[in-house]
Amino acid sequence: MNSGRHIVSSVLFACGLLFQSTEAGGQQVTAVGGVHYGVPLKWSALLGIGAPLAREGTAFLAGEPGIGGWRVSAGYSRMTGTLGAGLSIRASLLRTTQRAWRAPADKSYGGLELQYSPLFALGVRIGAFASLHSAARGLLTGDIGFAL
Repeated sequence: MNSGRHIVSSVLFACGLLFQSTEAGGQQVTAVGGVHYGVPLKWSALLGIGAPLAREGTAFLAGEPGIGGWRVSAGYSRMTGTLGAGLSIRASLLRTTQRAWRAPADKSYGGLELQYSPLFALGVRIGAFASLHSAARGLLTGDIGFAL
């Protein structure tokens, strides 16, 4: 469990260093964040950095500690409307803890997630994860959230 905290802390620290160094270089790097509730992390808070890739898209790197575990993600987000509508796709590493909701405790997973926010950055996120343990089953995740 402590190694998970160290990984999330390291990702968030690296995001802070990247944010400082690229901001000094004049690039448009921004902080990204979000709040989510669902399977398996229960409540979680996403914090990271984003950088523009295309006219309306942003690449991001984020850490997400939660009650039932943690996740680190790298992905792409794009606004699709004027009222906060958007889509994102991300590759994530997910680790559950003893307080995971509807998922085996102390397991690691890698997978892909899709998030759709139809209005005001409120939306749903679904994911499919493969177990990083040889004998364990995969995991389907889902949550509702605000922002990224």
